[in-house]
Amino acid sequence: MALGRRDIAAAYSLTGYARPPIVFGNGFVVYGAHANGADIDPDELRALAGLVKNAAVAYDHLEAQALRARIAVLEAMVLTKTAT
Repeated sequence: MALGRRDIAAAYSLTGYARPPIVFGNGFVVYGAHANGADIDPDELRALAGLVKNAAVAYDHLEAQALRARIAVLEAMVLTKTAT
């Protein structure tokens, strides 16, 4: 489900915070704003986008590792069952 900027702002306003989070297309959310209330400038947004992209890659890697380990366990269970 894709949320528009207005949907996100409306949902975030229910939390009591003044500013909505920055939501990236891959599902990562960056919470917070400048203490002085200033908007995030384009350079900061690009830096955050790079950070989020790298975090997504790392998360995907960790998830793949966990799935490979789970597959190995399940395969061992199947081999044990078929050997008996």
